[in-house]
Amino acid sequence: MPDLSALLAPLKSPKSALAVFLFSAALLFAPFDRLGLTRPAFTTEYESFFVIILFLSAAILAVEVLSKGWRLALRPYYARKRKKWVEETFLSLNLQELCVLWAMTQSGTKTIKGSSSNHLMLSLRQKGCLHLVSGLQSANQLHHAMPDEIFKIVTERGYDRIPDDFKNSVRFDDEVRNIVQAATDPWS
Repeated sequence: MPDLSALLAPLKSPKSALAVFLFSAALLFAPFDRLGLTRPAFTTEYESFFVIILFLSAAILAVEVLSKGWRLALRPYYARKRKKWVEETFLSLNLQELCVLWAMTQSGTKTIKGSSSNHLMLSLRQKGCLHLVSGLQSANQLHHAMPDEIFKIVTERGYDRIPDDFKNSVRFDDEVRNIVQAATDPWS
């Protein structure tokens, strides 16, 4: 059916469906006699064709409007679901994972280089706290990026979640640096 697919090709996008709808509606329902124009001859010869095109484009537009409306209606649900996931993920972080993310927020960066096979980086990727950044990279030093929501919650509440005996330690900065070094060093 190459003829039917060629006929429906302009209706693939909503913008072109709207243009076809307006054009066919204008040809069918425009008051040519009031405008002082003569009705084009092809409109009477192909009137059934224009009616079919009008209904097809109207159906495509109706489906598009309904799907946009459905997505808009579900947006608050997905926002609540995402917020709940961020909170649960933040609370599931162990001390080492929290230290890596907290060190990233303290340095003001959302990216860090680390080995793809390191157990800590792998755990953070599996929890969704880090994801791999695409591009040409070394297999031992892959760029990992932190999502904005995780960055925000770790910045706001990360330090408070670190146990008091650990953060009150004299060697707190050294311990955090060692944890981050172990997570990012490809040879550890």
